[in-house]
Amino acid sequence: MRLSVIASMFLCTMAHSRAGPDTVSAAVDDGLPAALRALDGLRQGPKTPFPQADKIAADLLKKYPDPKDQGQIYFVLVQVYGQSAGPAQRIIDYAKKALQFPLEPAQRSRLHTYWGNSLFMLEPADPVPERRKAAAAVFLEGLRELDKLNLPEEPPAVPLLTLDSVETTSETTGREAKEQNRRDVAAVEQARFVRAMIRQREILRGQLVWLYARKPLATEELGKLLMESTKDAALADRLVKAVEAKVQATNLATEVPSPKQELDSPPNRGRYVLVVAWIVLVGLIVLLVLRTRRAHRRKSSG
Repeated sequence: MRLSVIASMFLCTMAHSRAGPDTVSAAVDDGLPAALRALDGLRQGPKTPFPQADKIAADLLKKYPDPKDQGQIYFVLVQVYGQSAGPAQRIIDYAKKALQFPLEPAQRSRLHTYWGNSLFMLEPADPVPERRKAAAAVFLEGLRELDKLNLPEEPPAVPLLTLDSVETTSETTGREAKEQNRRDVAAVEQARFVRAMIRQREILRGQLVWLYARKPLATEELGKLLMESTKDAALADRLVKAVEAKVQATNLATEVPSPKQELDSPPNRGRYVLVVAWIVLVGLIVLLVLRTRRAHRRKSSG
């Protein structure tokens, strides 16, 4: 039922070898799936040949004009840039183009994640509130798309497929067994699809928490945006509390020691040592003065 989703996710998350430009060029003639795998294989972190990836993608876009193919080409190109810390503006531009074409829900969700993250990182010198609100709008758009799937809050269990050990005694029974097997396989695929979509939804929700668990704090703004977008008061309250918990955990990790802790800290012990040293030094000076006076008295009396 959702084989195309699984195939697309496998294509874009599979472990790939480091493909060179020649490998990609050769794979173009082997069909689109092979060309996309080779294009995805260009990812080498900061060493990724982005100009070459752009050229290969442009050639593929000319060769495969079907809207579904165009969407897959742009999606893989975003993966190459996004997974290799490529220029944020390119990621945004390619993600917008990809979203104009037919894509699987999981792919659309990932594109919104790449787009929102890149938008927040695009101009680091700009004020955080402005960048945060712009990125949040993209994440919320991705969540609205997932809401159309009517996903449950908790992931469903995946049914177990078992071999039918009952011998079929008639052609009718055989057809019924095959039909039941088809329904069982469809139920497994649907459960896996729903679980995958719930994971994507949690990623987008987590991105919102990541955005707002930073200064200047604006949990009220987050709650308002969630209510306007999802109309879900329970979700808004849960994510606001998640932000508050993250902020509290961060503050505890960098908390300034209390006065009692400061008294026991090494810098204060050093202060006490310095005071004691001064007292000892003053005592030695007093003893030296007293000895000097005694010596003078002895000489005078002699």
